[in-house]
Amino acid sequence: MENSVTHGTGLRGSRYDDAAAYAQTTFATFSNASSNNFTYLNGANTFGTTTVTIPVNFTFDLATMYGPAFVPIAATLSFTSTGAPTVDGDNHLQLSNITMSITANTPGIYGSNLLTLTGSSGAINGTADGNSVPVSGDTAIGNIVAFSSAYLNFGSTTQRVFSLTTSDASPNYTIAGNDRPVTYTGTYVGTFSSLPVPTVVVPESGTAGLLGIALPLLGGVWVARRRKK
Repeated sequence: MENSVTHGTGLRGSRYDDAAAYAQTTFATFSNASSNNFTYLNGANTFGTTTVTIPVNFTFDLATMYGPAFVPIAATLSFTSTGAPTVDGDNHLQLSNITMSITANTPGIYGSNLLTLTGSSGAINGTADGNSVPVSGDTAIGNIVAFSSAYLNFGSTTQRVFSLTTSDASPNYTIAGNDRPVTYTGTYVGTFSSLPVPTVVVPESGTAGLLGIALPLLGGVWVARRRKK
């Protein structure tokens, strides 16, 4: 069961719009389980996870069919994107072809897809000689931010934001001679927001009935096994 939405003009703004972000509500986050987990490569002009997948602790900020709100879920994350040929007038690098996948290590009732981004856009918004290098995409400034999840439905959302932040970029953010950022790594964490909050995927009436029958039976099997011991 996948629930997705794709909206956006395809225009890419150069600044992250704080006012738009404040109007939205965070529905999920991830924290890093490894250091230097993201890398920008100057030669390849790509930004993404340092290895194909990285371990993260993912959290839904609302209760879903996966489990309660604010309970960390062990997961793996992959992120790839392509940079524009050169930085813009603010020394920010626009990103396109953003693909992100956050997959639960232990599948839930609807599978492992906790959150996915496809065909999205954003920017690396670093400041000269700084080690804080946010990466974000926001539909309010024309980016495409296309979320999907097995546990959330984004069909009613009108604005969506992804925001990745680090405070330990190494080396500090600077622009190389080819008008792109120098290669750097950073330990990133992530926040995902929307307006309004996405709706939670719930079982259809027939499925709910089957679950109501199956769960007591499974409980009975577990009790029987304990008695045999």
